[in-house]
Amino acid sequence: MLCARCGKLNPSDLDTCKFCGARLCARRPERSQETAELQPFLGVEDYLLDKLSLVERQAHRSSEDLGLLVQAMDYLERNVMAGRAGVSVLAGMLRERGLLDAREFKRRWLEQARRGLVEINRKERFLESKAEILDAFKGRQRRRFEEALARAEDLFLGFQSDRAVEALHGARALDPANAPLNALLGQFLVAVGEPVQARACLGRALAAAQVPRGARLAMAVLHLRARKPAEAGKLLEKAVQADPADAEALTLRAFAHGARGRWAACLADAERALASQDGAAPRYLRAQALLRLGRTAEGETALEALLAEDPDCEPALRQRAHLLLARGWAKRAGETLARLRALDPEARRGDPGALFRRAGKARRAKMRLLGLELPQLLEMMNPEADEARLYLREVEGEL
Repeated sequence: MLCARCGKLNPSDLDTCKFCGARLCARRPERSQETAELQPFLGVEDYLLDKLSLVERQAHRSSEDLGLLVQAMDYLERNVMAGRAGVSVLAGMLRERGLLDAREFKRRWLEQARRGLVEINRKERFLESKAEILDAFKGRQRRRFEEALARAEDLFLGFQSDRAVEALHGARALDPANAPLNALLGQFLVAVGEPVQARACLGRALAAAQVPRGARLAMAVLHLRARKPAEAGKLLEKAVQADPADAEALTLRAFAHGARGRWAACLADAERALASQDGAAPRYLRAQALLRLGRTAEGETALEALLAEDPDCEPALRQRAHLLLARGWAKRAGETLARLRALDPEARRGDPGALFRRAGKARRAKMRLLGLELPQLLEMMNPEADEARLYLREVEGEL
């Protein structure tokens, strides 16, 4: 074989060149003489290809979807009992090594945790309602109805709530007037953005002699989305009469009052909701009501208290920025706006600072207060989102 160093021919049974002592590369006997003469170079090529393949595999592993990492950490916490401290330590190690972008991890973690909590909460709500749904059955094919509910239960337990809702549709076809089933299915449909089907289910539930609590609240949300706060208020009034300490109903009614410009009533309901159960939504409504009632110092204090409790509350941050810009405090407003951009860098909100600079005094006074937006309120009321944020803060607190 040829020596890669000196190029001289050596007997095939040698491991090193008898002329220069260099290690010899083996060649296949079936190769032609021309190929044999190129063997040293082919050996180097194979070596380089192996190294390039190794680098490629390492690069692929480094750029692997962060979602897989989040899922793995979520699995560790839920199934291996790694605990929040263990998950926190793992996340900290990855950040220190530059393998984990903290902002992207936070976003993915919240999405993953929220999806899991939605599945758990839907399952629990179904299990709580199942006996009532069976008791309310008035159809003819009870066995098929029970089978449909059993299929839905299996799917809920398997964290396949979308398919479980389809099974509930099948059960409803066997008993269209079942009020508890209509109420439960209607609430699920409101959550996933199916207003037409949701309205049909909730309408049957509201027509029952005993109206399930959730039906009124879900239908009220549909009315608020359709910009019909007066109609929503009527339903919420009945919900509050049925349970005067219902924080969710009181918060929604406070929003309905605010949407109609009834700020004193909005403030009263927000404070009643807070007396029953603390939450970001009634805190924000209270702050907005105080600001609009001319109690500016109290409103700003309430806003800062909300941000001290939940530093990532975007509506509160945006409102704070507008209040600062209206006063001409551009630097402090810029810090708040930078915080908002860090939370949601892809959002296209424009530059509020430029708008305030171009506006006259009267216009700035009007711009200082933001309007109420239902999607923001519902997000603040969302138990899965709230629990996911709380969980993340606890994980970060372990670091």
